[in-house]
Amino acid sequence: MEANQSISELEFTEKFGRGSVIETTIIAIVNPSQIITDFYEGFIGRLSILNLSWCLPSGEAEFKKFKVGDRIQCVVLDIDFQNRQVILSQKHLTKPISDTLTWERIERGDEFNVEVVESYNNTTLVKTKENLFGIISNNFINGSSDKIRVKVNSKLDYSDLFSFVPASLDVEIDQADEYVDPEINFIENELVSFYNFKNSILGVYATDEQLSIIKEGFEQDDRIFSKEFKTNFTLYIQFELGNASYETTFKQNAIPYFLNDTVVSLENENKLLELLSNQQHYWFKINARGNSDKIDFSLYNEDVNFFGDVIIGKDKKDIKFTIKKFTFGHSDIQTSDAKKRFAKYGAFLFSNKIKIISPYGTLPFDNSHQSFLNYALLKTQCFETVNYLKTEAGEILKQEGRTLSIIDKFLEYQISLIDNEAKENAVFIDKYDRVPSVTQGVAIKIPNNIGDSLEIEEQTVVNLRVKEGDKFKRLTDGLLSFVNNEYIINLNSLRPISTELLDEGFYLDKRISTKQFQIQREIIQDFLDKKIKIDHIEALLVKPERVKTPILKPIQFKNEDLSRTEKEDPTNNQVNAVKKAVGNQNIFLIQGPPGTGKTTVIAEIIQQLVEKGEKILVSGQNHVAVDNVLEKLSQFPKLNLLRVGNPDRIDKQLIKYTIDNLVEDYKIDFKKFNLNQLSITEEYTRCKELGYDKNEFRTQLNQFINSLVNQYGVLKDVYKQRHFILLDGLTGLSKTELNETTELLRKWLDESNNEYEILLKPLIYNSIDVVFATCIGIKSDEVFKEKNFKFDTVIIDEAGKANIAESLVAIELGQKVILVGDQKQLPPYMDSSLIDKADNQSFPNSVYGSEFLEEEILHALKSSFFEFIVNRINAEQFPKDNMEMLNYQHRMHPNIGQFVSESFYDGKVKMGSRTHLNRIEMPSPFNKEVVFFDTSNSKNPFEQNDGFSAKNNTESETISEIILPKLFESDINPSSIAIIAPYKSQVANIKNKINKSESCKFKNIDVSTLDSFQGKEYDIIVFSFTRSSDHNNAPFENGKRKYSKVGFLDDARRLNVAFSRAKKKLILVGNAQTLTDPRSHFDKIFDYTKLFKTLVKLSKKDGIGNFVNVADLHDFKSPFELFCEKYNIGDTVIGFLKAVGTSKSTGKPYGAFIEIEGQIALAPYFHKNQPLNRNFMNFDVGSKLLCNICEINQKDKRITVKIERLVNSKLIELYENIGKSILVEVIKEVNGGLLLKTQNGIIGLANLTIKEAKKYKLGQKINAIILNVNVDNEKVKFKIPR
Repeated sequence: MEANQSISELEFTEKFGRGSVIETTIIAIVNPSQIITDFYEGFIGRLSILNLSWCLPSGEAEFKKFKVGDRIQCVVLDIDFQNRQVILSQKHLTKPISDTLTWERIERGDEFNVEVVESYNNTTLVKTKENLFGIISNNFINGSSDKIRVKVNSKLDYSDLFSFVPASLDVEIDQADEYVDPEINFIENELVSFYNFKNSILGVYATDEQLSIIKEGFEQDDRIFSKEFKTNFTLYIQFELGNASYETTFKQNAIPYFLNDTVVSLENENKLLELLSNQQHYWFKINARGNSDKIDFSLYNEDVNFFGDVIIGKDKKDIKFTIKKFTFGHSDIQTSDAKKRFAKYGAFLFSNKIKIISPYGTLPFDNSHQSFLNYALLKTQCFETVNYLKTEAGEILKQEGRTLSIIDKFLEYQISLIDNEAKENAVFIDKYDRVPSVTQGVAIKIPNNIGDSLEIEEQTVVNLRVKEGDKFKRLTDGLLSFVNNEYIINLNSLRPISTELLDEGFYLDKRISTKQFQIQREIIQDFLDKKIKIDHIEALLVKPERVKTPILKPIQFKNEDLSRTEKEDPTNNQVNAVKKAVGNQNIFLIQGPPGTGKTTVIAEIIQQLVEKGEKILVSGQNHVAVDNVLEKLSQFPKLNLLRVGNPDRIDKQLIKYTIDNLVEDYKIDFKKFNLNQLSITEEYTRCKELGYDKNEFRTQLNQFINSLVNQYGVLKDVYKQRHFILLDGLTGLSKTELNETTELLRKWLDESNNEYEILLKPLIYNSIDVVFATCIGIKSDEVFKEKNFKFDTVIIDEAGKANIAESLVAIELGQKVILVGDQKQLPPYMDSSLIDKADNQSFPNSVYGSEFLEEEILHALKSSFFEFIVNRINAEQFPKDNMEMLNYQHRMHPNIGQFVSESFYDGKVKMGSRTHLNRIEMPSPFNKEVVFFDTSNSKNPFEQNDGFSAKNNTESETISEIILPKLFESDINPSSIAIIAPYKSQVANIKNKINKSESCKFKNIDVSTLDSFQGKEYDIIVFSFTRSSDHNNAPFENGKRKYSKVGFLDDARRLNVAFSRAKKKLILVGNAQTLTDPRSHFDKIFDYTKLFKTLVKLSKKDGIGNFVNVADLHDFKSPFELFCEKYNIGDTVIGFLKAVGTSKSTGKPYGAFIEIEGQIALAPYFHKNQPLNRNFMNFDVGSKLLCNICEINQKDKRITVKIERLVNSKLIELYENIGKSILVEVIKEVNGGLLLKTQNGIIGLANLTIKEAKKYKLGQKINAIILNVNVDNEKVKFKIPR
């Protein structure tokens, strides 16, 4: 048997002897230090973290990368036949780095770019791009980014590490001998000292009892939170007398295993005890079992495991560490499981002296064990306390963690919509026109109604696709623009196509980037993973009493208006807001109601802070908010400003502040600087050759440098400093060295011409006073996205519009934070249709959002960090002194401003002293500041739905045919007018009506939804309420009438923004009856009925407003005027036969009177001596007729028409119900959609993708919305709602 075993071992050794290179698979990973692999015929491989690399940090990095199932290559170090395991190594596959030529060639002073790997107490571990590791003192990198430039101070051969110092450190090379390499430890920054802990989020959250535990720990050991366990006492652990662990495991099994000697003797016992006592890399854990007195301990490494009890004598002084169980190798599964638990819940690297003794050995006669135990228990208790606090602390995470989860899921949902539905939602275009291109490529014009439905911004990238079978094929893309009231697509010249490919029709969809969504998701994940550190803010939320009150110090105001205001009223809120912001010590809020001058206040704050030497980040949810502040500050040339972000989204007037443009601007100065460096060197050499004495020498060179500095612009101070650094560097050089330096500078001048961007950017970044970027955009910059970069102050403008996720990045970048916003204006933007529960494809009904309650979703998607803090202030959970409301508005005429103040701010916003001057003198009804055009008595005041959202034709026509023409008659500049509607379809509808109006088209009037207007102001605002319902005919549901609500209008914040954009006139168009009816509103949160009643009452109040009934405007604009503005000679119109005209003298009929939209026209038998309507007698009175306009007589206000034919009454029925939903039947699938048949037999087309069309069956009855009825060619178009 022994012979066979010996042969087996011999064969195994020959096959896998020491030094053999093998490939194996990882089957288990035992944290923190061991990898188990499969091997051969029941043997396992064991790879220690210490054998992964000659450099420990490199080994630790490699260890983290491995996962079960990986195939790895190793070297056999040793074979343990008894336990059937093989000791493996990876580091022996390569030489130690310190034995390589790479290491040999690196000299002291060589420079590297390094990135931070991990920060410890006094040091930071860094890595070069060549994967060389080193350490650098934290004193050198405070406030630096994760990527820094360093130079080698020394080489630590024993650990394959470099000792680095900053490359810019200006020290004599021999000073490095005094530099002491700091000891690496693994202590987090907040656990370095009791002071750090006390002021961290953990310390703030800790109870008095927990705080006293930590305090005691630091009093015992200032490195109490080191993962290393080390005391001045020797730990004696003794095997228990009579325990099998000693008599069997130790004697019978361990001696052969460790000593390769089967003889059990006292000598071998002592040898093994000594061997185990001197082993390195033990891990130690002590456990106090609840409230009991029982304490046990664990001591283990890769090979050995000791478990035992701490026996405490009655006098509490006699303390023994007794071994109850002893194992080695990996045969004990229970032991391996215990190691995994200890790795997870914390064990200490045991660097303490240890003595393992037999049951018969002697323990020392002192109380060292008592001191050791007390320290071990205290250290353990400190770690357990901190771990508990880490799970409990994190106020934002606690309160808004679910909010962030919802935002994350909503972003994922939006990405899925873009990825999956962009093509499905493409618009089909069946006709286009080729037009001249502004570029050298091809341009086409598409119908305006198609362009309106796409809701484009200034320039939108679109995809052009065709269908091949049921799949889309992308032909090219292009830039869609709205130019001279036409939608033009300039096709991509880099991907040219023949326009013949478009002749059979094509599909158009907006190209939407998911990058912004992805960045937000990364931010949320980083915060949830605690990679985003905002402890300085969270600590204040946990204990608001620790929030420091802003220091109010006298300041010299830069702005003349503010300076004057301070003299007139020192307690003015604008003045106080600036002073408090300048004296802010942590977080400060400024609430800026409309027109209260918050941009002026922000600009003043920034100038004051920069004067104090601070670096500022101005951020915001959108580019408009950021650019507004930048535009204001660009008036002050002394400030160094930088705009970060996508140049395509930045205001064209401000693009000069982007880094690339600044580089171009600074090139000239930089060239001068390089030339002057050479001049200084030459001047230094000249003075040295002339033999100037020391004082004369220095004076001459100082004067020379100062004369050069006056040539520079913005970077004057930077270049001056660099010149004097050069001068210091020249000191002490020999003549030969000076000549070499001069030649090097000349060579540098020649070679640097093509590297200005690389050389200038660091200089520019270092000199910048204020950086401007959106909350998300700041992540796009390579410098500022690094986590260690900190601004002195971060100012977030329009903070009420930024959701919590967007705010987190900017907040993290600042040591102090100023939030400027207004929770009573627009919330974070979100397309409400995406959370409409009635839509089966909306977020609440999707796999992403179905787990959340509707209230949770609304809170998450419409809440900002600004509102989060305001709510805490209102609940007295945050000091009110750290918020100031600007309470004087200077934008709106008092008649408008007073209404806004009373409706939304409880009357707290006062009127500026000069606001009464904001007037425009105009004839009635525009002679007042608030004008309400009431459509309730109009022929059809009610809203329609085009399948996308609500629209209202009566309101659109009132704006385009009544209001705008009268404004233009009074010489009102179109640029001073803005039209706001709460729905996208109404915006498109108004644009369409304006484009058809002779007096309005080509006027370039701003028409948009609310979200585009916050932060802007206009002399005149026209607001279309759009929503108008017939409550008297509301449908029944479950026996009760279901009244239609006004949707978006029931959002006080949106109405506030809409009304407060107006400086001089607020013109409102809507159905006063619907708006003031309680059945139209949800009044539980806010009394909207009262708001609209107040608005109508205000418009009727003499001296303030006018209330105009649109139906009564007979003298305001006649039907003939309206007809002439809408139609031209040659147009085809629909009318009904009102009466037949008969001659009084002859009694013979001479023609038919046709009523067309309230205007009477004549269809005469003869016109201009020629027969025109020979068959007019063939039609009955009341017949619907298709007519052609032959003449419009402006002098006599007469209209002549020719009757073309009788109109299909069924078509007329559909025509009069455009926008409404009716029941139809699916009769055929065609290219481009479905043919649908109405109940009265009319067939029309619904444009659908093939995928969408497949959802419906022939003969299926469905609801469809009438989109368009062309009576002339008898074509009908439908829209199938989602």
